[in-house]
Amino acid sequence: IVQSDADDLTRTYYVEVVDTAGCRSLRVPASAVIIPSLSIPIVNPAVTTVCNGGQATFTASHPLDSNLTFYWYNASSGGSLLYVGDTFTTGTLTNNNLVNVTKNYYVEARDSNGCVSPRNMATAVITPSPDAPVVTPPTNVICNNSSTQFVAESLNGVTFNWYDSLLADTPIFVG
Repeated sequence: IVQSDADDLTRTYYVEVVDTAGCRSLRVPASAVIIPSLSIPIVNPAVTTVCNGGQATFTASHPLDSNLTFYWYNASSGGSLLYVGDTFTTGTLTNNNLVNVTKNYYVEARDSNGCVSPRNMATAVITPSPDAPVVTPPTNVICNNSSTQFVAESLNGVTFNWYDSLLADTPIFVG
């Protein structure tokens, strides 16, 4: 049943029984209440960039109805259900290529009547890990109370974070 305009929300049909002699029963009504189609859900952000080994988080909402349930998939139709809920966080995203890689996710909204919206796409752009820097000299022997200088080299446009421990969280120098 297709809703033709905003006022066309209920359709009533009538059924009767006709026996072999051609006699007819009273007609009984059967009504269908037509629920307007759900519009496509909003995804925020629609596109996000993450580093190799990171996760992306997307949030779905609907402009007209806050009582919907959101279903996240790995395909624009069909596909595997990945998550049910407003906020979806991907698993670890990897990129072993030299260029950015994209991974698309799709969300649909469902209401309590079982009506389903079209799916909207959310895109994660996964950047490759930068190459490790080259440090010269890699080892420098110095006397106590002396200083030394190390030079780190890599591609243009990167920042070098220097640490005093392999597992430290805070750099001792940035540059």
